[in-house]
Amino acid sequence: MPHKHGARKDRFAIFAVMAKTAVGNVLIVISVVRANILRPHGLLTTPFWEELWRSPSRDDRRECAKDGHGSKERKKGLIPVTADKLSVQVAIKSWRLILERANKTLSNLTDDQLLKEVAPERNRLIYLWGHLTAIHDAMFSILGLGERLHPELDAIFVSSPDGTGTQLPPAGELKQYWDEVNAKLLSQFAALSAGEWLQRHYAMSEEDYAKDPTRNRLAVLLSRTNHMSYHLGQITLALK
Repeated sequence: MPHKHGARKDRFAIFAVMAKTAVGNVLIVISVVRANILRPHGLLTTPFWEELWRSPSRDDRRECAKDGHGSKERKKGLIPVTADKLSVQVAIKSWRLILERANKTLSNLTDDQLLKEVAPERNRLIYLWGHLTAIHDAMFSILGLGERLHPELDAIFVSSPDGTGTQLPPAGELKQYWDEVNAKLLSQFAALSAGEWLQRHYAMSEEDYAKDPTRNRLAVLLSRTNHMSYHLGQITLALK
């Protein structure tokens, strides 16, 4: 019944565009912040952004005192948010949002649903779950966050396509890997300062970074958020 396959293909195309648009909106927010919201000394003082002020941590107070920013704000117990810090906050929040949606979808899949293909003779949902886990695990080395937790997943879910006869881990084991990798990633994300997010990622040389500083850790996070959103769209459509 070709008309049904055509309809599925159309829905997939629409969802893919929506996913890319969502990430595009993040980039637009970052661009607007950099171009239009900045005030002297990097303060964000418009009412729209008041909710982004928060109670200061010890590191925040030290950083603010060092920069000479916001004596009035410190008295109020508030710390101004710079453009770089806001850009990082937006990116991490977008990652969390897509990750939460993925967690909700993947954790409710039955064994039969995990064996569904996103399209005839294409990847099964269990393969996409493992693929996302492997790609997220690789972020530890790319971002310079320490050793990978499960590098063995690359041979199954990155180097080899689905359907080649490779034995996949059981769903329960895969869920354990997924939870473990993403929990540690979020913990490591919080440990990086805004300045560290704008440093080079470790899949490129210092020379290449000097030529193009936009190829930094933050760019990797945005790219991987888009990647997760894309495959989550495939999974969602396959379940309809």
